[in-house]
Amino acid sequence: MNINEDIKQYMEQIDKLGFEKILNLNSKQTASILGVSASSIEAWRKQGIGIDYIEVGGRILYPKLKIAEFQANFKKEKETRK
Repeated sequence: MNINEDIKQYMEQIDKLGFEKILNLNSKQTASILGVSASSIEAWRKQGIGIDYIEVGGRILYPKLKIAEFQANFKKEKETRK
């Protein structure tokens, strides 16, 4: 599977988790998708190593596409380490 197919698959999985009508997710929602704590998501953002985000009205939000890209890239990195 190529990276674009992986991203599409992750987007579908995110939608199936109940986020199909939402474009951007908060830290808690993003953390639940990735299986980590919201504080990890926030720490990664502050360290500049996490998911691309947007700031709207002082709120930090994570576009679903960027979450899916993050997952696909992580998978690819993990596969190349083998």
